[in-house]
Amino acid sequence: MKQVAVITGAAPLSLGESIAQTILDKLPEVTLVIIDVNKNKVLEKALVRRGRFVVFDLNPLNYGRGASGLKRFHVKLGKALRQTLFGLSLSGINVLFNNAGVYDFGSLERTSDESIANLFGVNVLGHMYVLKTVMEVNVELGRDNQRMLRMCESGSIQGVVVRKDRPVYSP
Repeated sequence: MKQVAVITGAAPLSLGESIAQTILDKLPEVTLVIIDVNKNKVLEKALVRRGRFVVFDLNPLNYGRGASGLKRFHVKLGKALRQTLFGLSLSGINVLFNNAGVYDFGSLERTSDESIANLFGVNVLGHMYVLKTVMEVNVELGRDNQRMLRMCESGSIQGVVVRKDRPVYSP
């Protein structure tokens, strides 16, 4: 059975990119699926034989208002994951590194409502829905999440360190 790792958030010079590169370099038996809002050109080339780069906006708030927008995000993310797994003939996900996150510099009083909503959407709701969707897809594919899925929810020290230039941050 092929081992499959999913990483969210793999921008250039990020922790996600570093982990993806380590998997590609040291674990040749692992197929990698990276989900991010933008393609990372370096990783995309490396993934040609070893997985897929799925371009997907990980902010559920960008899919509509209220519960219907969250549902739309959930359905689209599930569809993208299923298509990717089936396209690679994979039978589930073994490792989830939920790393996507955004932040803004500046004082809270100058941070726009849109920026705060984006931060909350990606750093909180996006993480929750990625985990929920991965678990649902695994169950559909006959996987036991308690025995088969290893998860890492990536936070950042910046989320607990008070800094005057980064008041809105909560991965």
